[in-house]
Amino acid sequence: MKVPGIYAAGWVARGPVGVIASTMTDAFGLAETIIADYHASSPTLSSKPEAGVPDEVARGLKEGSVVDMEAWRRIDQAEISRAGKGKAREKFRTVAEMLAVLH
Repeated sequence: MKVPGIYAAGWVARGPVGVIASTMTDAFGLAETIIADYHASSPTLSSKPEAGVPDEVARGLKEGSVVDMEAWRRIDQAEISRAGKGKAREKFRTVAEMLAVLH
């Protein structure tokens, strides 16, 4: 399902199906779409984050529930730190558990 103003690839876009290669293919296609939108001066790429996105996404932006790159790095490091022997990382099982790392 395409939603105007939302860019997504992989499981976010298609649900929990596919493998890393299909997610990478999605990401490459998504990058091409973003570049095309940029060159077309798409309103989707506005400097105002909530421009052109559904209300529930805009609400998340305003409430601070969107994870920026710095927060993502903290979550990433926490997953790596949680890893057991022989594992690269231990993923969080719930969004609440993941976001708790940020507080």
